[in-house]
Amino acid sequence: MNVLKKHCLKYIFFCVFILSCTVSAQEVSKTSGGNDFADDDRKQGSAISLEGNTYVLTVFTGNNQWEQKSIDNFFNTSNEAFAWLKREVSRYNKTITFTKGSYGTPDPIEYDIASGTGSGRESIDVVYNVMKKIGYSRPLDFVQWSKETMGCSNCFVIVVVDKPGRSYSMTYNNKYEKEKFFLEGVVVYTRYEDGSPLCAASIAHEICHLFGAEDLYENFKQTKENELVARKLYPNDIMLRTSCMINKLTIDEMTAWFVGLTDDEKEWYKDFLRFKEQK
Repeated sequence: MNVLKKHCLKYIFFCVFILSCTVSAQEVSKTSGGNDFADDDRKQGSAISLEGNTYVLTVFTGNNQWEQKSIDNFFNTSNEAFAWLKREVSRYNKTITFTKGSYGTPDPIEYDIASGTGSGRESIDVVYNVMKKIGYSRPLDFVQWSKETMGCSNCFVIVVVDKPGRSYSMTYNNKYEKEKFFLEGVVVYTRYEDGSPLCAASIAHEICHLFGAEDLYENFKQTKENELVARKLYPNDIMLRTSCMINKLTIDEMTAWFVGLTDDEKEWYKDFLRFKEQK
């Protein structure tokens, strides 16, 4: 595949369209560095608060041409996730719009990405490498483009891999190298480890991570004690569990605080940031 030159990059976004809610959004006012993106204790990086105009670039990867049916299946699933996110955001009297572009169809970016396992040891430089292959020498230039040209207050990348695996997110904090990691994203696999097809809830779950949400179930980082609290208080929260019936899930009050939909903080929310010691 020929590498797209920078001056042609605007043409990859031919499929841009907007989904919007009917309630008005609150303007993001805090800034970070020279790029006018917000930075607070809950969130750093290119995905700030789960509201406002948000640019989503979906990139298809692999070594073989994607079948149109597989491309359509993914977009149907991701659109279900975006529609659910819009509805949940509106419950907090906020609006989010998704402006979307795609790259790598039917000829994908040639990049072999290992299957995610949920170990916490997955590669975190996938977005950086993918953007370089598209033609961006500095992924931060894409962040600026999304803001200045598209009028977006958030942006992120969805990297799609046609193999089984456990999807994961790549979030930024100021301990990371900004040039490489400020542009955030998720890696999603078309099938789960058991071979069953990807559900919209998994995409929505990973997107929520980018905006600051934490897992509410025990894993390599989160404690069993916190999971038990979450099961009692927020049994249907999308950060606790996923389901192929996404409309049975919610963004409950604590996750809403983590992703910037509410300022109504309870002191014990931060207990969910007291993670296991990493070995």
